[in-house]
Amino acid sequence: MARRPIRPSYDELVVLVGELRDRLAALEVDNARLRAEVARLRTDGDPSSPGTAPVSAGATPSATRKRPAGIKAKVVIVRRVCRRATRQPIPGRQRKGPDRVVVHAPSMCPGCGDALRRGRLVGRRQVLDLPLVRAEVIEHQVRERRCRRCGWTGGVAMPDLRAQVGPHHRIGWSVAALVPTLRTKLRLPLAQLQWLLAHIWGFHLSVGAISGVLMDVARAGKPAYDTVLVDPRASPIFHIDETVWRENGRNGTIWTVSTPTIRLFTYGQSRADAVAQRLVGEGGTGTVVSDFYAADDRLDRPR
Repeated sequence: MARRPIRPSYDELVVLVGELRDRLAALEVDNARLRAEVARLRTDGDPSSPGTAPVSAGATPSATRKRPAGIKAKVVIVRRVCRRATRQPIPGRQRKGPDRVVVHAPSMCPGCGDALRRGRLVGRRQVLDLPLVRAEVIEHQVRERRCRRCGWTGGVAMPDLRAQVGPHHRIGWSVAALVPTLRTKLRLPLAQLQWLLAHIWGFHLSVGAISGVLMDVARAGKPAYDTVLVDPRASPIFHIDETVWRENGRNGTIWTVSTPTIRLFTYGQSRADAVAQRLVGEGGTGTVVSDFYAADDRLDRPR
């Protein structure tokens, strides 16, 4: 059974009430003092307010008064105004040099019928257009001719056209340059290349002819390719790397040799160190930068 709390006696209650009265009086004195201090702090910012004490010219607010404990300073929040950066003027549309000018102007005066010439430019508008370009078929003919006076008959030989067409082909070098450009830069399949040539330029080439053009251009550019390969070998530093490359349904490897000015690519079926050694060459002293592929570790170069 819980025990009942002991009730204080009458004398103890009288003593407790006296203590509470003394504590309440002390709190009222502190409250009055704090109210007066708050009123003084509020009127500190306005010198015209009554009851504000003058502050000497050399004194700082912190030196003239001490903020009592528990009183927060009055904080004024100033809103920052971020100015928008001045925008650059929008440049006007760039005008091209016209290849053809079409003049729209009245030719006769509607009042008297006199002819009108020249005039002042009051407006112009440019139109960008692609002209319809069709392939040009040039046929070279060799004719035999007979002299009517003496009866001499003869002709001339077919001129050497290797500067205009590839060997054993009827395709000009301009087409031979366009086909590999579309093939390598746009990565167009042969069937799409065939469609583009037929619908844009108006001549039909078989897929085999397009493939032959690519091979002819590769053979024609082989000396220049070998010349370009000399520069990376003589460079003081160059990068070498390889990755898987699938061509004609077979998995192969494409290698790259790079310097600050040259990017050279070569395709092969092998990833052996012999390919890397052939690209790097012998007798060089340039530093090779590569990954941790084992074939690159066997190169006789600083790495």
